[in-house]
Amino acid sequence: MPYRDRAHVERWLSDFWETHIVLSEKLSVVDDGFTPSQDSGLVVAALNRTPGVSFLSVAHVDGQPRWRVTFEPRSETIQLDADGVRELAREIGGLGELCAYLQQRTDEARDHGRPSPPRA
Repeated sequence: MPYRDRAHVERWLSDFWETHIVLSEKLSVVDDGFTPSQDSGLVVAALNRTPGVSFLSVAHVDGQPRWRVTFEPRSETIQLDADGVRELAREIGGLGELCAYLQQRTDEARDHGRPSPPRA
């Protein structure tokens, strides 16, 4: 499936960045040596307002691929002012948008039996 292929996911991210500014410089697709497991991700996102990383990966639910966002545990207390909370909410909202977008592209590829073409 294209969601497990680095080149396809990088193309999907590129397409996403054309219409979404959120997170564009803070995302990366992991190396080709990616081994899927519950504790691994394909797209890694670094949020500005929290330590550690979050990642997006695919789990199979009822036999269907479903993108999900995993937030690694944080051992540090995070204190933010109002602007910091708003920025964190914006970043998390961006992860939600990206997760939905990757799900849409995956569904299209699955339904058509081939990778989705780039968006116009």
